[in-house]
Amino acid sequence: MDDAYFKFKVLIIGDSGVGKTSLLLRHVDNRFTQETLGTIGVDYKHKTYVRNKRRYDLHIWDTAGQERFRNVVSAYYRNAAAAFLVFDLTNKESFDHALYWLQALRAQLGEGANPIIILVGNKIDLTDQIAVRHRDIQQFASEHHLSSYVQTSAKDGAMVDKMFDQLLEKLITKQSGLRSSTTVTSASTTTPTSVSTPTSVSTIIVGVKAKNKQTEDKKCC
Repeated sequence: MDDAYFKFKVLIIGDSGVGKTSLLLRHVDNRFTQETLGTIGVDYKHKTYVRNKRRYDLHIWDTAGQERFRNVVSAYYRNAAAAFLVFDLTNKESFDHALYWLQALRAQLGEGANPIIILVGNKIDLTDQIAVRHRDIQQFASEHHLSSYVQTSAKDGAMVDKMFDQLLEKLITKQSGLRSSTTVTSASTTTPTSVSTPTSVSTIIVGVKAKNKQTEDKKCC
């Protein structure tokens, strides 16, 4: 295996109850619980992947969606390389709130940041309860320059691993581009201008998951 090792900070953001924790547990632990307790602050997991004999670690931060935690949670956005912006396909309000989460993320990261953001519509298994129109979703993703849109089901696992694989591939591609750009810059600054030389370009406080005893904070999938 190549000694090269890369790590990326990834956020999962969105309203409470949209299934952020369930998506993370499905991918990392391959398990699903019908009722999960609302995240208090942030929770954290990581997973290692190997691609082309290189190791990549995703440090995944599952953030609380309740309004009372918003100021605390936003502090954890810093230095994120990517984010999943999750809404509930059966809850139109959670989709309407996606703009807030997107703006909060971009404001915290600053103008110079260019994170990869994948829009995720969860609970696709509840086909008879879908409340968000596909064309509205596509329009939102296009208008706000999101990397892609994925429909998932944390309950049955549909497209969950795929959304993480897709994100990883985008991160690897972006990282490769940055490394190539660095190589070109280095070569151009060290090569005398009078000599034409071929250039070889070679192709991110851990939170705590606390149990919330209040009944209203219990959220499904």
